[in-house]
Amino acid sequence: MKMTSSRRKFMAAGGSLLSTLFGGCLTHLPNYPRLTLRINNFDDKKHWVKVEFYRENQNERSEAIAFDREFELQARPEDRPTYTLKKQNVVKSQPYIVRVSLIDLPAIREEYRFYPDCDESGESSEILYINIKEEEYNHHPSILFDQNVCSENSWWY
Repeated sequence: MKMTSSRRKFMAAGGSLLSTLFGGCLTHLPNYPRLTLRINNFDDKKHWVKVEFYRENQNERSEAIAFDREFELQARPEDRPTYTLKKQNVVKSQPYIVRVSLIDLPAIREEYRFYPDCDESGESSEILYINIKEEEYNHHPSILFDQNVCSENSWWY
C-alpha cells in the first residue's frame, strides 16, 4: 500500500514539474496571424478544387508543403451570385506559393504568390480569395486570386 502512495506522489510531482516547464514555454510563443481561405464558385456547375500552400526556399516537398486539401464546391445557387466555402486559420500568415487546380478539369490550374499585408498584432486577419469564374469568351472556368489589404500604404508598391 505504501508503494502505491509513493508512486502516486512521484507521478504527481513529475506531472507538476512538466506542466510548469511546458507552461512557461507556451506563454512565450508569438501570436502569429493566421490566414483565412475563402473559395468562391461563381460557376453554375459543381467543382472539386485542390489547394496547396508551399513555403518558399525549401529543398524538399515535405519541408515546403504547409497545406494540401481538396474541397467540393457546390454550384452557385440560383438566388445568389456565388457559393462560398470559408476555412479559417488554415496556415500561419507568411509568404507562400499557392497552387490551385480543378480536379474535375485538370487543365485548369493557377499559381499565386501570397505575401502577408496585415501586421502581427492579430487585429486584422489575412484573407486569401480563390474565385472560380466562367470565362465569357470560351465558357470554361478560370481561377482568379485576390487578398485583403490591411496596410494603408500598400497601393504605393
